[in-house]
Amino acid sequence: MKRFGTRLAVLAAAGFLALWPSTAATAAMTIDINPGNVPTTAAGFKNKKCDPNQGGGPIDGKDIWVFVLPGNHNTTGDFISVTADFGVNGSVTITAAGDPDNFDNGGPSTSKAWIVTDAGWTMEGATAEISGTADKFNLTHTCPEGGVPSTGPSARPSGPAATGGGGGSTNGGMALGIGALAVAGVSGLGLALVRSRRRAA
Repeated sequence: MKRFGTRLAVLAAAGFLALWPSTAATAAMTIDINPGNVPTTAAGFKNKKCDPNQGGGPIDGKDIWVFVLPGNHNTTGDFISVTADFGVNGSVTITAAGDPDNFDNGGPSTSKAWIVTDAGWTMEGATAEISGTADKFNLTHTCPEGGVPSTGPSARPSGPAATGGGGGSTNGGMALGIGALAVAGVSGLGLALVRSRRRAA
């Protein structure tokens, strides 16, 4: 019985060791935000979008910051938590366990997370705990308090629009008018000469 128990313990230990690399590979790791994304305000960030599936907005008095784990979800994994540093305004941390409505996890698309802050804050840096092996994460877009400015249609000229071919028709009419005046002038001069000769006779 003792030998059987010993063998059972050895087999259990061997099984644990066999599973150890897999367990270590899926351990959470902490990464930094892409340094090219910070520092920035939500209004000053180049990519702006208000998505109802990613925090919604715009919200009066609030800014929304949306983060993404770039790459293949099978290797980059999911966000577990995100901590953003807002300088004098302190830091904000969200977790998938405590704030599930702030995360879009589970694949197959890339994992996303979003933080809502008071409007006008400047994000100076951020870190994230993830389940995969990504080396960094990105601030994909923001939804500032005022929303995304819409680009309206270009202004139309105030004067009447020109119609095709109008210029050619106008020039032709002017030429005909000048020709008619010239003919009338010659005819009038001829009549004057005839009358003058009759008087002289």
